[in-house]
Amino acid sequence: MTRIILLATAIFLLNSGNTTSATTNAEKANPGDESQAIDREIERKTYDRTLFPAVKDGKYGFIDLTGSFVIPPIFTAAENFSEGMAAVYVGGRSFIDSSADLGTNKTVQFINQENGKWGYIDRTGEIKIPPQFGYAKQFSEGLALVTLGEGMKGRAGYIDAHGLFKITPKFAALFSSPFKHGIAAVRSAKIEEIRAVEGRFFDGSGNEISVSEAVGKQHEQNKEYWIDTSGNEIDSIKALGIVRVNRIAFKQKKNIQLYGRAFEVEQYGLKDDKGNIVVNAMFDSIGDFYSPRNGKAYGLTEACKASTWETYGDFAILATKRCGLIDIHGSLIAPQDFDQIVLMSEELARFEIGCVSLRLGGCASAKNGIYSIKALRPGEWVKTA
Repeated sequence: MTRIILLATAIFLLNSGNTTSATTNAEKANPGDESQAIDREIERKTYDRTLFPAVKDGKYGFIDLTGSFVIPPIFTAAENFSEGMAAVYVGGRSFIDSSADLGTNKTVQFINQENGKWGYIDRTGEIKIPPQFGYAKQFSEGLALVTLGEGMKGRAGYIDAHGLFKITPKFAALFSSPFKHGIAAVRSAKIEEIRAVEGRFFDGSGNEISVSEAVGKQHEQNKEYWIDTSGNEIDSIKALGIVRVNRIAFKQKKNIQLYGRAFEVEQYGLKDDKGNIVVNAMFDSIGDFYSPRNGKAYGLTEACKASTWETYGDFAILATKRCGLIDIHGSLIAPQDFDQIVLMSEELARFEIGCVSLRLGGCASAKNGIYSIKALRPGEWVKTA
């Protein structure tokens, strides 16, 4: 089950990526090269600095460990340095925007930009890849995800360190990841809008289409898969093994009894990278061990079991559930004491309690908090908020 969580952009981020440039003995021996040697020493000291994005007077620049601005605050937005370059937003403006978190149906805030372009600078502040992209992520394993068009709405592809597209734009930026161990998780960009009017479906050109055509096209638009650095599709179970999370959720149909009637529902378990079942289909939902947004793999994910069901015609609808965190073996790390729990990092999880109903896609009347799960044995947890 893929969860979609929009997080606020961090203003102060850390990322080490040192590169050393040394002057050889042969270079020192050549007469007239003294000025070049001095230039190289200045370059080496610049590259050895760890630089942080920081804001002053509404503009982004980069500071070192002492807090001094190495690159002055002249950009509208900026991302971390990675592999010698940082993404920066030139021109336009930044502003606070909001959107619905599709996982909780709540409104979250984040920093957005408009009327400018993203490009890349080196550690001296010199523009290395001209500002020409609607959105840009950091470099990872020689490639960076960028979009053409306006912001994250444009189609995304992957560029190399020269700004040239190595994988052409055809992905949805928000749901596609940086590369890790030579692969990336991606989602197809929406190509065509499907509209429904009084039970009839129409494509983007206004032509009426059948229900099966509409379902098929929507499925294709939302296709999620893995690619290698050449853009070739990779099997999902094999891919999770490559990113060292050799677990993938599978679903199985089961029958439950409600009010004397049988209803068919889907339950989830875990398989390994060889297709062997590790955890039987016993959960009504399971999260991901891998986050496409940041390219990070985790040893934990959320898992929930139904508490109550509601019926709607011939269907059983999950009304409330109890959730906890499991590891890759299915062992509970945080107990199933929550209406909803979502892993935020390797140490923190966001939870909700007091859920009345899930019918509207979120927990009505729920309260939020944060739990710490670091350095704990299975079955233990610590409340932090």
